[in-house]
Amino acid sequence: MNTRPLNEKLEADASLQQVITDEQARFFLNNGYLVIRNVVRGEELRLLQEQSLQIVEKGLEGQTDDRDYLYRTRANGDKVYWRT
Repeated sequence: MNTRPLNEKLEADASLQQVITDEQARFFLNNGYLVIRNVVRGEELRLLQEQSLQIVEKGLEGQTDDRDYLYRTRANGDKVYWRT
């Protein structure tokens, strides 16, 4: 039986474990996510962050008709970047 509080987040650490535990797998199945730290590090992390920032900045500019960029319209009519 799991005694973990419902609002407590469970995490894994790729630098400390090769596979996730049964408890972590259950958490993923129950919550739809599991934070796994240290999967991407160093230069790979830097490149991923750099490329992600470029994508977000393009979305914030609002100058794209790319269907992967989603916007919402506020009640006042303003178009705002929502997600990519």
